[in-house]
Amino acid sequence: MPYLWVKEVYRAILAVTAVSDLPIADVLGDPRYQPLLLEVARQARTDGDGTLLRRVVDVVQAIEQGRRSCSAANLGLLAAHERLDRLGRPLNAVCSVIGAPDRAPAGPLAARPVAVKDIIAVAGVPTRCGSPASDPRPAVRDATVVRRLREAGAEVFATTQCLEYAAGFAHPEVGGTRNPRDPSRTSGGSSGGSAALVAAGVCDLALGTDTGGSVRIPAAYCGVVGLKPSYGLLPLEGIFPLSPSCDHAGTLTATVAGAMDLLAALAEPAGTGPAETGPAAFTVGVLAPSWPTRRSRRRSMTPSAPRSPYSARPDGRSGS
Repeated sequence: MPYLWVKEVYRAILAVTAVSDLPIADVLGDPRYQPLLLEVARQARTDGDGTLLRRVVDVVQAIEQGRRSCSAANLGLLAAHERLDRLGRPLNAVCSVIGAPDRAPAGPLAARPVAVKDIIAVAGVPTRCGSPASDPRPAVRDATVVRRLREAGAEVFATTQCLEYAAGFAHPEVGGTRNPRDPSRTSGGSSGGSAALVAAGVCDLALGTDTGGSVRIPAAYCGVVGLKPSYGLLPLEGIFPLSPSCDHAGTLTATVAGAMDLLAALAEPAGTGPAETGPAAFTVGVLAPSWPTRRSRRRSMTPSAPRSPYSARPDGRSGS
């Protein structure tokens, strides 16, 4: 029996090293991959069907189908999946997992794992919007920002928990996301899942949305970089609308440089922006002055004789 489980562990570790073009010794000796290899060994030893083993199978099948090639990027993706299970799930920050996401083979975000808030459509997984009442069917196509992530070479590997329909409260059947700095506290909302994964070190880049603080609040709570760009700079197509004239797609990142990288890959080309332009596209509220105007002050200061209650009224009648 001991020989059998040793054989299974050895085979699982070889499968992990086979998805890259690195020598086996280099993979085994690289500290970046040691948590991945240890967890694969543990799952192969205990049940042989753990979630991380399934992610390895996903990547191997994608290579066989020609959707991916053998490279160190696959090890980076699997390492992100290991961190997702170990660090993200205890915080209730994970909604869906994409084992071997499609992406361009090269680009400005090549092989960088990116998590996406679960009101942004990712093809092949449901857009749950933090609610059990949402449509359970997988999204047919990506939101524009997700498509641009893939075109830039990013690994869109997970969707993240959010407050129900990004509107202020966590549904009790879904639960709130905990703060990795102090799990007894909230991560904020509504993009709390994305902020929590970045703060926990699962990934350096994530997408959120912001209508009334939903990127900036969790970024402040979790101690990460949150950016709400200018209105219209990032496209909203494929994102569940909360308040279309106020909705923004935004970024949550470990560094300011990461925010710059994401924004450069996702922003609308120069000279484009919101579909509507001109005065009709904006609503401006103006407060009426609470103090008297110059004209009303002058009128109120003009002396006038007191009128007797029995004097003639403008209609010719007398009395009050």
